[in-house]
Amino acid sequence: LQTISRGINLVEKNQTDQKEFDIQYLRISEGKVWLDSAKYSRQVQLCTDCIQKAISSFSSTKEYFQNDQNGMDLFVQSCINLGGAFEFSGQYQKAIEVLQTGIDSFIKNEGSLPSDLFTQLHLNLGTNLYRMNKMEDALIAYDKALYGPQYKDKFKTGLPPLSHYSRDYQTSLVLLGSIGRVRLKQSYTDPDMMVLANAAYDTLFSLINYMRSNLTDDRAKLILAERSQEWLPDAFADIKELYLRTGNPYYLEQAFQISEQGKAFALLEASRLKNATDLLPEQLIRAQEELMKAEILAAKSDSLKEQTQKLKLEFQSRLKKEAPAYFALKYRGPELRTTEIQTQLIDSNQAILSYFIEDSVLNIFLISRKEIALDTLHISRSELSEWVDSFRTNLNPIQADGSLDTRRVESFLLSAHQLYRHLIGSVAGRHSLPERLIIIPDGPLADLSFDALLIRQSGDKPDLPAQVRERNFLVQHHVISYCFSAGLLQEMNRKSTKTSLSPQLALFAPRFDPGSTLLPYLKNQEKEVEAIRGLVPDASVSDQGTKESFLVASQKNAYLHLCAHGFVSSDPDSSFIAFYQKTAQADSSQFFYLSELYRHRLDQDLITLTACETALGQHRSGEGNISLARGFAYAGVKSFITTLWKIQTEGAARIIPSFYDHFLNQKLPKDVALALSKRAYLEEGKGVYPENWAGMILIGSSTAPSLLQESTKYELWIGSLALLLLVAWGVMMLKKRN
Repeated sequence: LQTISRGINLVEKNQTDQKEFDIQYLRISEGKVWLDSAKYSRQVQLCTDCIQKAISSFSSTKEYFQNDQNGMDLFVQSCINLGGAFEFSGQYQKAIEVLQTGIDSFIKNEGSLPSDLFTQLHLNLGTNLYRMNKMEDALIAYDKALYGPQYKDKFKTGLPPLSHYSRDYQTSLVLLGSIGRVRLKQSYTDPDMMVLANAAYDTLFSLINYMRSNLTDDRAKLILAERSQEWLPDAFADIKELYLRTGNPYYLEQAFQISEQGKAFALLEASRLKNATDLLPEQLIRAQEELMKAEILAAKSDSLKEQTQKLKLEFQSRLKKEAPAYFALKYRGPELRTTEIQTQLIDSNQAILSYFIEDSVLNIFLISRKEIALDTLHISRSELSEWVDSFRTNLNPIQADGSLDTRRVESFLLSAHQLYRHLIGSVAGRHSLPERLIIIPDGPLADLSFDALLIRQSGDKPDLPAQVRERNFLVQHHVISYCFSAGLLQEMNRKSTKTSLSPQLALFAPRFDPGSTLLPYLKNQEKEVEAIRGLVPDASVSDQGTKESFLVASQKNAYLHLCAHGFVSSDPDSSFIAFYQKTAQADSSQFFYLSELYRHRLDQDLITLTACETALGQHRSGEGNISLARGFAYAGVKSFITTLWKIQTEGAARIIPSFYDHFLNQKLPKDVALALSKRAYLEEGKGVYPENWAGMILIGSSTAPSLLQESTKYELWIGSLALLLLVAWGVMMLKKRN
């Protein structure tokens, strides 16, 4: 607002014919800022003041451009903006009147104005008619928005094919959701409308998958994922309402699919297609690479777009004929059904808890071998965020002088128990939870360690050791692992057919200079490595722990362990893991940046990162935290142990070696191995504060070492023995002949 105000003041000093036009043009932006301020304001009076200022700005621009024949597009845009402000303030009839004025102007000047203005006018008109309970009129407005200025008076009950929506994907998604909502409202009096409502949502989901398959750029998918949050919650609420009204499990399935669409959008697509390349012959892989290069060039030159689109269609045609399995996987979108999860993705002692947060409702899907259920709680997103912030702020109550801050203990106990009640206890009170839980978080829950949630509080005074003794932490009762989405978990459980990595553990403990302040010496690093080697004798250790040696090992070893420094940047691509540093002066050539991870193919079964904050990063709606952990998942790693905060290396040095003993020696599932190690650490009675142990979490596949993988460990030995026996047999036959 300050920048716009300075701009208006500068323009007012210019004595030109363009002066008033420029001022009103700036007031359009001013009005949009006031409207956004109203939407995000939590104070009623401030919200009211902001919306009045937005209405004033838009009214001014509408009045000015109405008399400017060269500014008719800005007049129509002002009508759209003013209508939006009236709608937000609940003045629906005023919104309809001003939008109709804009429509009349568009028709009068048809041919000279962009068609997207016609679409936006009717989309907003339909929304206001819906709010006034004028359902048939709303549908006609939406129909006009769908078909654009070519729409004729005949009312259309069907929906156009997917190819029709390519002119404006985002608006089309909002339109389909809006049509579904109107049909749903009509179904209260006309049950047949329920089928039409569901048809609108089916088309919406098909369009999402169509869009995903046609976006090659990861950033474009991130933008799509963020914008999807504008309509996904409404679609979810509508389908959930259908389920609650009918009890039909079909709608429960649809609600779960919507919640999946809102998670790990770009990440899932990348993982699916990395796995799918196993289905592509070499000539098609090369053709796909050439197409991607052409698309990058076309993005910079309009003259190449038509030719690139032709190449794309030709490639798709080849895919369909020469690699039908890959074509189906790429173009059908993620369609993991809950029944597949029950039968293929989880064990008998496992369950998935998947969370989906609306503005004021927390939805929890439970999927176990025995049942599929949806529980809802009335708690706002902001309230959940406050509990998570309190939980994280008070993980360690020890102050700088070494004294115990009892107020921080009390705050942690309160937040940990409240979060348990809402996230786990509400489900456990109505359903039977197995021992092993797979958590699929949403929003602020991605920063939470469920291990340290408190089932109950023991004692009259705030006392963390007492909670351990009374076995009150969730990790002492349940085994917890995490994933970004159920669909991604399916991909991370899928074994690659093109790799044959040795089931050997490679350890990396990069050296850091004691004089460095940015990358200080890790005092428990050697202790951690030696403890692991004591339990896993055949583990290899890199001499210096360089970035280059790590990349070489990633092509040979199924298991990698990295004890190093990790840094989270405000620019996600600049987050990095630091490798070997020769001097106190930081050597950035030994930084493994998140942006680099996207360019690598890593097929590890497990990577352990005892580096700080590798699971944290900038939060993107519809995608989650853009973290180093996400980068490893994007690269193809099946599972990883990562960190949610700056961990105490003493805790990692005791927990992780025990984990490898349980996992590699005793052949236990990864999640069970990690939980047993944490329980043993807690029973020792030292370092019981959650900062020491709860931040290390397992993301992805929790399977035990597979028989196939273990067999490769001895393949060389068996081959050598077979060759030796063959030689011995040959010598015996030669002697016999002689």
